[in-house]
Amino acid sequence: MEGYGVAYGAITVVNAFATGVGAAIGVDLKVETYVQKSQETRIETYYNGNPVSVNIGLVKKILEIFRDIYGFKDEVKIYIDSEIPPEKGLKSSSAVANALILALYDYLDIEPKMGDILKLNVSASLSSGISLTGALDDAAASLIGGLVVTNNIGKRILLHKDIGEYNVLIAYPERRIATSSFRDTDFSPIKGLMHGITNLLLKGDWRAAMTLNGFVYTVFLGYDTEPIHLALRSGVEAVSLSGKGPAFAAVTKEIGVLKRKWRELGWKLLLSKTR
Repeated sequence: MEGYGVAYGAITVVNAFATGVGAAIGVDLKVETYVQKSQETRIETYYNGNPVSVNIGLVKKILEIFRDIYGFKDEVKIYIDSEIPPEKGLKSSSAVANALILALYDYLDIEPKMGDILKLNVSASLSSGISLTGALDDAAASLIGGLVVTNNIGKRILLHKDIGEYNVLIAYPERRIATSSFRDTDFSPIKGLMHGITNLLLKGDWRAAMTLNGFVYTVFLGYDTEPIHLALRSGVEAVSLSGKGPAFAAVTKEIGVLKRKWRELGWKLLLSKTR
C-alpha cells in the first residue's frame, strides 16, 4: 500500500504574528510526499533530493492525529522531498503538512475535503509547536494558491483571490531560523501598524500591504532593510520579509535588475512564480 501527496510553498503578504490576521501568496516550489507500508515507521526528509535534517515533530503529530481520527495503525515509511529551503520563512512546514496529509488520505483511499485538510494542518502545526498562530494563511496558500487572507484566531478564510502570474525572486542567507524562537516575543508594539496594513490589504492593495509589512517586520525583528531598498529601486510590484525570515521575497514582472542588485547581498537566490 502507498500514498502520494504534493503541495506548494508560499510567501508572506501580511504576517499574522501581531494581529492574528495573515495573508500569503502561493508559489510553485513544491513538496512531494510518499507513504509506503513498512515493518517500522521511518521518516526520511530531503531538500532537492539531498538528505536534510529538519524537525520532524510536525510529521509525527500528523501521524498521531490520523491514528486518533481514522484508526490508522500501519507502520509506514514516509519520504518527503522539498524544493523549499527549510526554516527560511517560505512556508515549508505548511507545505510539508499539506503534502503528508494528502498522501495519508491517498494511502487510506479517502477523498478529502479542503476544509478537513486545512483543519488537520492547523491543528498539527499548533500542537507540535511549529507555528505560533496555526498558520491558516500559509496552509491555504500552499494548498489552493493565489492570494489568501485569513483570520488565524477565528480559523476563517476572509479572502481568496487569483492575482495572475508573476515572477517571484527569493533571497536568503545560509542561516536557518525556527518560528519557535519567536514564541516569547511581544508583538503588541506593532499591532496598531499591522491593523492599518491589514485594512489596506482588505481594500484591495496587496502590493502596498506586502511592502509595508516587509518594512515593519524587518525593522521590528532586527533584520537589515537593504534587501527591501534594493528591490524597490529595481521597480518590483511588492517585496517583503517572508514570514519570520530570514528570506525576502519580491513579486515582479521583470527580474533582471533585481537579480543583479540582490546578488550584491551575497545570498542564495531562488526563482519561482505565483500559482
